[in-house]
Amino acid sequence: MGPFDIAIVGAGPAGSAAAISLARRGYRVALLDKTLFPREKLCGDFLNPANWPLLERLGVADKILSLPHEKITGFRISAATGEEAAIDFALQNGRRPFGLGLRRFYLDELLLKTAEKEGAVVRQGCKVSGLARGPAGWSISSGDLSDGGKMQALLLIGADGRTSPVAHRLGLAGKKGRAGNYLAFQAHMRGIRRLQGDVQIHGFPEGYAGLVSVG
Repeated sequence: MGPFDIAIVGAGPAGSAAAISLARRGYRVALLDKTLFPREKLCGDFLNPANWPLLERLGVADKILSLPHEKITGFRISAATGEEAAIDFALQNGRRPFGLGLRRFYLDELLLKTAEKEGAVVRQGCKVSGLARGPAGWSISSGDLSDGGKMQALLLIGADGRTSPVAHRLGLAGKKGRAGNYLAFQAHMRGIRRLQGDVQIHGFPEGYAGLVSVG
């Protein structure tokens, strides 16, 4: 399949944003992800106010505001020792900026569809099984691809997350740290008291909990 100018592995916010920008500039872009969208993703479900300039450049800011969300104008933090602080986001040009409580379930699908609309070739449920670099660029192997299970691209972008299989396959991953006995989980709950427009982080002796309303 191809050849493409650029193949991007990982269709989360980073991969889809790159695909939108590159496809809009006329590059032939392939965007691959091992999962099917929409999908749930372990995440804090919070968009920082600093993200708005990028979202506006991508042309998705208004579309994001049409998704289920909660406007967030400040944060509250507490320590395991009982100290607590709360503050609103600083005024910018006389206006209070806001972030969003927004589920990745909605955000990721919107960005992926935007990339496809801009001309990127999207392949969902496509797990990369091999990478090889040659004089003509990259050969990407996957049992989920047509054309003999291979794709050709001049450039490769690994946007496949913290444990990036692309980085590991290319020997670019850092040393593996000790994971210890830590774990993370996420839950979406209904019928609880609203969080009054802030994102909250509460520390306790063995970790922390983050809370935000997602609308």
